Amino acid sequence: MYICLLMGRLFLLTALLVFSFLPAAGQFQPFSEGGKVGLRNAQGVVVVPPRFDALGWSDGTFSVTAGLTGYRLQNRWGLLHLEKKEITPPDFQELRPAGGDYFLAARELNPFTTKFGLLPPDGKPSIPFHYDGLQVVGLRAIVFNKNGSRYEHGVITLSDQRVIPLKYRSVTPLGTLRFAVEDFDRKMALFSESGEALTDFTIDSLSAFQHDYAIVYQQLHQGLITRQGEWAVPARYREIQYDQYWRGRTFPEWKIISADHETRHTLHADELDAVPPYIRIRQADRYGLLTQNWATQLPTRYEQLERCGPHWLARLEGKFGLIRADGSEVLPIRFDSLHVQGSLIRAVERPWGEPMWSVYDTFGIRKTKRYYDHILPFRNNRFVVVANAYAGVVDRYGNEQVACVYDSILQVGEEMLAVRFKGLYGLISPADRWLLRPQPYPLELVAEDYYLLREPTATWLKRLDGRVIYFTMNSLRVENGYLREQLPGQPDRLIGLDGREHKHEPVPAATVPLPKVEKRPLPEWFAEHEGMRGFQRDGRYGFLDAKGKLRVANRYEGIGFFSEGLAAVKILGRWGYVNTKDQVVINPNYDSVAPFSADRSIVSRDGRWGVINRKGELVIPLRYSAVHELASGDYRIELSNLVGMADRQGMVLIEPRFDVLQVLPNTDVLVRQAGKYGVLTREGLSKIPMVYELLLYQAGTHTFFARLPSREEKLFP
Repeated sequence: MYICLLMGRLFLLTALLVFSFLPAAGQFQPFSEGGKVGLRNAQGVVVVPPRFDALGWSDGTFSVTAGLTGYRLQNRWGLLHLEKKEITPPDFQELRPAGGDYFLAARELNPFTTKFGLLPPDGKPSIPFHYDGLQVVGLRAIVFNKNGSRYEHGVITLSDQRVIPLKYRSVTPLGTLRFAVEDFDRKMALFSESGEALTDFTIDSLSAFQHDYAIVYQQLHQGLITRQGEWAVPARYREIQYDQYWRGRTFPEWKIISADHETRHTLHADELDAVPPYIRIRQADRYGLLTQNWATQLPTRYEQLERCGPHWLARLEGKFGLIRADGSEVLPIRFDSLHVQGSLIRAVERPWGEPMWSVYDTFGIRKTKRYYDHILPFRNNRFVVVANAYAGVVDRYGNEQVACVYDSILQVGEEMLAVRFKGLYGLISPADRWLLRPQPYPLELVAEDYYLLREPTATWLKRLDGRVIYFTMNSLRVENGYLREQLPGQPDRLIGLDGREHKHEPVPAATVPLPKVEKRPLPEWFAEHEGMRGFQRDGRYGFLDAKGKLRVANRYEGIGFFSEGLAAVKILGRWGYVNTKDQVVINPNYDSVAPFSADRSIVSRDGRWGVINRKGELVIPLRYSAVHELASGDYRIELSNLVGMADRQGMVLIEPRFDVLQVLPNTDVLVRQAGKYGVLTREGLSKIPMVYELLLYQAGTHTFFARLPSREEKLFP
């Protein structure tokens, strides 16, 4: 497990070692008498008379170490020997065991300053009260002092002799006699107990020593160093572990290869992703950018890196910012979160400790003039904002159009807003003028100038001028510009904004499916194709020409549209084809058919698929579980969940033995089999061997990102 190098005063104050020697403490039992505390031994004999406010330590624990414990009088602590009585007067703000026979103490030097020191059993400070924090580690102490706005750490002996100067960002013990020292550039070095720097400050982090080796992080790679600071294994592994022996796992190896399998570049990463004109790289849990020539554009140091218009949303040490591809900041990396909508950004930061919201644009310009408690997503050219628990509205330029005086903004329309004000409901304009003054019942916008008034016993559709359009005591909801009324025991009724019932279900055009020929729910009239228009009469289907003349009698159970002079028709539950002269050209032998394309049609019978020509001859036999026409003009054929490819003459180019098949723009075919990727020619010859864990085609450069799996290597016993 890797040591997380913590920083600052809070770390050392909370990480101070406290040892409770339970066997020794178990021989004694504190007791209270007359509001004072004393101590009895295991036989019940009073060892310390009850004359103290408390016995034990300032952290609330009780123990006896070398015959010593702490006592409290008048809210100060002192050191007490069970036989020799008070060793020190009650002079300390804090007092607790520090390990061995030493005690950590904090003394108030003046009303504004408290310093830490170390007491041996005789109570005479071995480390004077000079430090803002102190942690005993074996025969050394890690100490720090505040210097300006930062805390500087170092190491001293237990007699206050300087070992490592107090000038570093942090010092962390790594087991016995070794320290990880971090400078203010956030780089680390290994130091000995005598203060000797055993490595340079080139390390990102260090683990504790295990079997005389420490795992080193360096530029997102791991290696091993000895206790003398020498490299045992260079930092080139993704992960190093010890399990009876030291073993390392490499990063996956990526090759950038040409269509002819020529290696153009090699690098190690967990993930590559083309984000033109750059390539995003991930190593472990950090992201960066590479150029198309594989040079570093942004170092691999960001916890998150997402394209945001021309810029990049970046996260570093838990904070977000907006940066350019050259690393310069549009918005500094200081925000708790950034929410991007087009060219506007809702930003959360803590200028005074509490999270506050504001709006910026993607040029880094702050739009809002003040901070808000919350800002909702941009809608209808407005932000709903909340300040001091009251809601208002801000436009895209940061101007407060509606003051933050409302209980809530319920809906935001183009020309009016539904609001709740002092427990009542009303409608206002974007300029903050009352359109409908507050009244006791909830309101819901339907369209501009129309709203629903929901009373306990009825719902009313009204206009702003007060005119009632419709009312009902049934459930009513807004849907696709209509009102859907739920009738008890009957189908729902659709009501238009004119108050009249609408007979047909409103279906947005974008959601209308394009069904297959054999399943399409035909309307009364078809669109015209090749001068022929399908129609339905008396439950049967036929075709008229562009002049409305009957060309194909309405005697079919179903029809498709004309394509290449033929149209699919259904007779006795089977599909065939007729021409414009109403002649059956291909007998109805199929369960489903498709329109002809380049003299070919995909057909099926009894769950098997194939391809026929205009003469009805099978070009691809009916033996496949699926057939799909490809953009290249060839056919993708499927059999037993495996895929292959056939040409338009029915020749099987690639047998169906792959689980992925993708035809590339140059007609090569990317395939996957048993989890390995490769590339074949259109004729099925190997072009890139199937050895890659992943193969991503880059159309812009006609190259591939090819990933080989990571490897586990035994390092040494």
